[in-house]
Amino acid sequence: DRAFGPGVLDMKGGLALGLFAIAAARALAGGVLPDDLTFIMNSDEETGSATSRALIEAEARAHDLALVLEPGRPGPALTIGRKGVGIFHLVVEGVEAHAGAEPEKGANAILALAGLTLAAAALADPARGTTINPGTVAGGSFPYVVPGAARLGLDIRVPDLAEQRRIEAGLAALAASSAVPGTRGMLSGGFHRPPMEPTPGSLAAAAAYRRLAKAEGFPLGLAISGGASDGNLTAAAGTPTLDGLGPHGGRAHSAEEHVELPSLFAKTRILARFLAEGGAPARLIGKRAPTTTALSP
Repeated sequence: DRAFGPGVLDMKGGLALGLFAIAAARALAGGVLPDDLTFIMNSDEETGSATSRALIEAEARAHDLALVLEPGRPGPALTIGRKGVGIFHLVVEGVEAHAGAEPEKGANAILALAGLTLAAAALADPARGTTINPGTVAGGSFPYVVPGAARLGLDIRVPDLAEQRRIEAGLAALAASSAVPGTRGMLSGGFHRPPMEPTPGSLAAAAAYRRLAKAEGFPLGLAISGGASDGNLTAAAGTPTLDGLGPHGGRAHSAEEHVELPSLFAKTRILARFLAEGGAPARLIGKRAPTTTALSP
């Protein structure tokens, strides 16, 4: 009941599912799909969609619904929300000096960064789902030299735009402050994936999708993911987005990566029915004449 191999779950399973679902939907619909369909196969999603972002956002704005074939969530469940992801770097510049002969002439960048690291971590709000991970730190040259530079790397996950703005303002304020005289902080980076928040349109599409899943004998719940996908981009473009339509499995990005074959077949059937029956009618999404975008990052 399992297939193993590099990328078999993330994302080859989703690609195969999407292609076969489109073919099956066309057959179910008598040869012509009821909605216009654009299928994007993105080759650089894992590295941040740097070259594909503009295309994805433009296509999302031209369509009424985005369907993302990322792996399904445990449960099994659809993904109706994803956290926004930010990578920030905080650099502190100090003044080097001989640590024994004239330490008073130095300004310790590591000492300043240590305080800023603790203050940055304190901006987290686990109860709201905001996490801050100080993931990398570097600084100084030799133990006998007052360090003149230090650098911190932060991974930040937020559940909504309000939290994103709070974190951005908090980090900017920290960078402008320092408890060590003679040092100064500089902040770079930002949120490369905005939060994907549930909307009335995406929830309506999820309800329709779940009805079809139940009819296929593969009931699906709803879930929020801490990871990001191109669904973050389509949602930020204002397009209702339904994510996690791909197969289920485990151990993605490892030598034990696998896909559960029953889920691959069942979710292909569900997507095929969704497309064949016109999955994005205007009455559900509340926008234009119905069209659908299927994305497979």
